[in-house]
Amino acid sequence: MITAIRRKLRAFLAAERGAAAVEFTLVVPLMLLLYVASLELSQAITVDRRITTVAGTIGDLVARSKSKITQDELNANFAAAQSIMRPFSTTDLKQVVTQLQLDDNGVATVIWSKGFNGGEPHVAGDTFPITDVPEMSNLAKKNYLIVSETSYDYLPLLGLFFKTAFPFYQRNYYLPRFGGKIDYCETTC
Repeated sequence: MITAIRRKLRAFLAAERGAAAVEFTLVVPLMLLLYVASLELSQAITVDRRITTVAGTIGDLVARSKSKITQDELNANFAAAQSIMRPFSTTDLKQVVTQLQLDDNGVATVIWSKGFNGGEPHVAGDTFPITDVPEMSNLAKKNYLIVSETSYDYLPLLGLFFKTAFPFYQRNYYLPRFGGKIDYCETTC
């Protein structure tokens, strides 16, 4: 009986039929898992890059204004920047553009601030911390500065691995291209 069991065990260990099927069964789920996870992560990286581009676009467009900007022009700039997000949804894309005035010490005060699509504008007269880029504070002393902020909550494509939204945020700073203050007007100036 022991000899029969040994023979069966040797035959089982020597058998190669079905080995490929077993290997395939073990490897395919792991490969699919890696593929889907990399797909979701690459989409999140793409959204992060687009958020950076949106913030840069709105800030640059406002900084190019000569001496004034109207609400209609600002809304057109927001809409143009928003189109960068395509094909991703723009429902959760919040934008804010703010003009600051810096004093001799580099302390920034909000002159005006406007939000778009749910973006919360800053209160005029409040101080605005520029601690994330101290070089900009030194560069813009006794001058004006445009700040563009963009935030977006990205919900992953399939939601298999990342179940919660990724909160993305980008802030950019721009000196007005033509120097000086850019007045904001509700209608025409």
